[in-house]
Amino acid sequence: MKGKLALIVVLALMFMIETLTVAMSTSTADVFGFAKPDEILAPGEIGQPITISITNLGPSLFNVSVIPLSVYPFTPYSYFNDTNNITIPYLGSGSSDNITVLLNVNSASKDGVYKYYIDLCGYEENGDQVQKKIEVSIPVLGQEKIYAESTWGTANSSIVVGPGEYDVPFTIILQNQGNVMLSNVTLHLHSQYPVKFLQDNVSIGYLPVGQPIFATVLADVYTNATQGVHYITANVTFFRNSSIKVMIPVDIISTDQVMVQTVWGSASSPIIASSGEVNLPITLIVKNLGTNLLSNVTLHLHSQYPVKFLQDNVSIGFIPAGQINEAIVTADVYSNATPGVYYLPVNVTIYQGETLTMEMPVTIAGTINASITAYTFPPQVFPGYSDVELHIISLNYGSGIAQNATIYIKVPSQIQLISQSIEKIGAMPSGVPINSTFLFNVPNNTPVGNYNINITLKYDGGYFTKIYKLTIYPKANIIISNVYFSGATAGASKIPLTLTLENIGNITAKNVILRLGQSDVIYPHVSSSNPLQALTASEYFIGDLKPGQKVNVTYIVDVSSGASPGSYQLATSLEWNQTGSIYPFVQSDTFNVTVSLPLLSKLTTGESLLILVLVIIVIILIIVLIVVARKRGTRQ
Repeated sequence: MKGKLALIVVLALMFMIETLTVAMSTSTADVFGFAKPDEILAPGEIGQPITISITNLGPSLFNVSVIPLSVYPFTPYSYFNDTNNITIPYLGSGSSDNITVLLNVNSASKDGVYKYYIDLCGYEENGDQVQKKIEVSIPVLGQEKIYAESTWGTANSSIVVGPGEYDVPFTIILQNQGNVMLSNVTLHLHSQYPVKFLQDNVSIGYLPVGQPIFATVLADVYTNATQGVHYITANVTFFRNSSIKVMIPVDIISTDQVMVQTVWGSASSPIIASSGEVNLPITLIVKNLGTNLLSNVTLHLHSQYPVKFLQDNVSIGFIPAGQINEAIVTADVYSNATPGVYYLPVNVTIYQGETLTMEMPVTIAGTINASITAYTFPPQVFPGYSDVELHIISLNYGSGIAQNATIYIKVPSQIQLISQSIEKIGAMPSGVPINSTFLFNVPNNTPVGNYNINITLKYDGGYFTKIYKLTIYPKANIIISNVYFSGATAGASKIPLTLTLENIGNITAKNVILRLGQSDVIYPHVSSSNPLQALTASEYFIGDLKPGQKVNVTYIVDVSSGASPGSYQLATSLEWNQTGSIYPFVQSDTFNVTVSLPLLSKLTTGESLLILVLVIIVIILIIVLIVVARKRGTRQ
C-alpha cells in the first residue's frame, strides 16, 4: 500500500514539473531590425536619437518589451526613473514598428560601422514567451575638426597692439570644419607668452558646421613681446567629455614702448565731438609701457581727415615707467566727418630725438539731436484719476549714438508720482524711437488747471529738456444737499426717504445713477408679490444733472423691527459719465437719518407718563367744572 502511494506522489510531481516546464518554455522570435540614425553620429555625442525599425516575420506578439543595451561604443542615455525600456503592445505578424532610442557615443570611438543590440521579449497568442537579441548596424562617421583664427579688437573693428598694452579686446574666431554640429562647446584659455588672458574660459554653446563663431575676451600683452605672429594653444571641450586642442595665432605688430590715447575734453570731463565743430579741446594721454624713465617726450601731430590740429607739436616732458602724462591741444573736426573711430599718425620723440611712429585713436561720435514727445493715457485727466500713464517717446535724429541716456521727470506737488522718476535708456541709435512710461495719481481735491511736468533726457556730453503741460479738466461735483425722512419708527414699512442731489460743479453729469448702500436697519421696500424688485430697488436712474441743478430722489424703505431709536448713517454711490472721460466717475457719500420711538412707547416712558396723568387730571377737573356750572345755571 505504501509503495502504491509513493508511486502516485512521484507521478503527480512529474506531471507538475512537466506542466511548469511547458508554461515557462520560451522560443526565439522570427524578428529582425535595422537602424536609421537621424543624423551623422560622432564620438562623444550624448543623447542622440536612433530610430530602429523592427519587423516581425513570425507569429503575432503581445506586450513586447524592448531594452536598449550597452554595447561599445554605445550606451543608453540616462532616462528619468529608468524609463529607457520601450513597450510595444502589439507587433502583428508581417508588420513593422519603429522605436527611437537615445544613445551616447563613446568619445574614444573611431570612425566605422558598429554592431548594436537590443533585447526583445514578448508573448505569443498562446502565452508562450519569446525572446531575441536583435542586431543592427550603426555608423559612426562624424568628423570633429576645429580651426581657430584671431584678431585684436573685434571682428568689425580690428586694432593694432604692441607690447605692454593691457585690457585689450582679443577676438578668437572658431570654425567647425567637421561634418557634425558640436554642442556644449567651451573654449579654455591658458595664459602664455606673449598674451595673458583675463579670463580662463568662454562658453560658446553650439558650433554649427562651417559657420564662424566669435568669442571676445580681454588680454594683456607681455611687455617683452617681440614683433611677429605667435601661436598659443587652447583647449576646446564639447559634448560631454570630448576635447580638441587648437592653435591660435597672435599678431604682435608694434614693438613701441609708448601708447597714445585720446579723449575729447578732459579725462575727468569728457565731451562729444561731431562733424563741423571747431576749437575743441582734445586730451592726449601718453603711457610709458617700458621699464625706463622717458625724458624729453614730444608729440608731433599730423592733421588729416577727419581732424585738423591747431598746433603741430606739444611737449610732454618726463613719463616714469608704467605711468601716464597728458597734454591738451585744440582741434577742428571736418564738416563732412562721419561717426567712427579713426587712427591718426603721430610721431613721438624721446631722449635726444629718437622717434617712435604710431597711431592714436580719435573718436568722432556724430551729432546728437534729441527730441521728446509726451502724452497721457487717458488723454484727458480729471481729479481723482489714478494710475495715469505718462508716455514719453525719445528720439535721436542725429548721425551719432547717444550713450548712457537717461530720462528724468519732475512733477508738481499737486500730482502724486507713483513710479520711479528716473528710467535708464542706455544707447540711443539714430532714428530709433524709445518709449518710456511713468505712472501718477491725481488726488480728488486737485484744482483744475494746467501743470508743468519737466522731462529731461541726459546723455554723455549733453542733455535735452522739455516741459509737458498737463491739463486737469473739471468734473461734476454732486452733493446731497437735503434729506427728508419723517415718521420712521422701528418696524415701520413703506416710509419715503427723499434725498436732494445738487450738482455744484461747472460740468454736466450725464447718465447719473444713484445707488443706496446696504443696511441692516433701513432698506428698500420689496413687495412679497414681486421679489425680483430687490435687484433694482436700491438703484435710481436720474439722467443728466446740469450745473446748479437739483433733483429729488425718493426711495420707499422699511425699518427693521429691531431698530433702536437714534441716528443711523447710510451710504450712497453715485456714478455718472462726462464729456472727455473714457471712464465713468464713481463717488461715495454718506448721510444721517433718525429712527424715532412709536407714539405709544413715548407715552409710556417716565416723564411722558407723568405728563399724561397731569393732562388727564386737568381734563377731569375741566369736565367737573363744566358740569357744576351747568347745574347752577339750571337752578337759576
